[in-house]
Amino acid sequence: MGWLGKKNGELLAPIVLNGFDYFVTIDKNLRHQQNLDHIELKIFLLLAFNNRRKTLQALVEKIKGKIIEGNLQKITEIS
Repeated sequence: MGWLGKKNGELLAPIVLNGFDYFVTIDKNLRHQQNLDHIELKIFLLLAFNNRRKTLQALVEKIKGKIIEGNLQKITEIS
């Protein structure tokens, strides 16, 4: 979508405008850097000891499980 290199704050508006429902990030400071109250988007914050693909990929099933369960918070932490 041409969004490579954009920071989280720059991504939030186009994500919402393009109809995305979820945003997955490893940025622990996102909730303190952005006003998330007006954004209709559920955010998954991945809490991992590193940001390697293999490490983060292991959390994907947990994300899927949370989506299936429903009743998500604005930010759901996954570890």
